[in-house]
Amino acid sequence: MNPADVYPLAASVVGFVAAICFCAGAAANSAKQIRAQSSTHWNFNKHLAHSLCVQRAQYVVGAILLVISFSLQSASVLGVFNVPLSVAVQSAFTIFFVMLGLTSAFASMSVKLIVHVTEKRVLELCEQEEAEYKAERNK
Repeated sequence: MNPADVYPLAASVVGFVAAICFCAGAAANSAKQIRAQSSTHWNFNKHLAHSLCVQRAQYVVGAILLVISFSLQSASVLGVFNVPLSVAVQSAFTIFFVMLGLTSAFASMSVKLIVHVTEKRVLELCEQEEAEYKAERNK
């Protein structure tokens, strides 16, 4: 495979996974989750908060992957990557599946990390607001 062809292929794989990240938030929202999110709750609605955290994470990861994809495409058009490839990566199928696996793993781990960090911060904010409310009521 010509080295100039590797980077557009890698860019399309990364762009494909980015598109999936952008679509996953809405597509993965099941009827059960929509019911929980739309139910009336007093104060904090943890179902809605979780859903928003997941959607935020998927959009952030999708945006990062989209920027990487466009960068790879631009670099390949500009001829930045004119280096010979090793024999192990001569096959387009090998490159495609390796890139797909690596990009999907990156996306999955990134989404999980961002959801965890965001949910933790949301819960901290809720606890802080609740403590302030209780302190105000006890005055």
